[in-house]
Amino acid sequence: MVLFWPILAPKYEVPKLNTPKYVTLQKLTAKIEHCLNIFLYLYSLVCTFLSYFFPK
Repeated sequence: MVLFWPILAPKYEVPKLNTPKYVTLQKLTAKIEHCLNIFLYLYSLVCTFLSYFFPK
């Protein structure tokens, strides 16, 4: 699941963007995406268990 692909891996990186601020933004975006992936995985796990114990 790649939500922020243009920010994380730009193919046409301008040298001006290679500043510490931009790298910090990259790391922050990667952390946000990682947390979102974990949240979605846990959410799907909970939904699977709930649908197993309480079928419609």
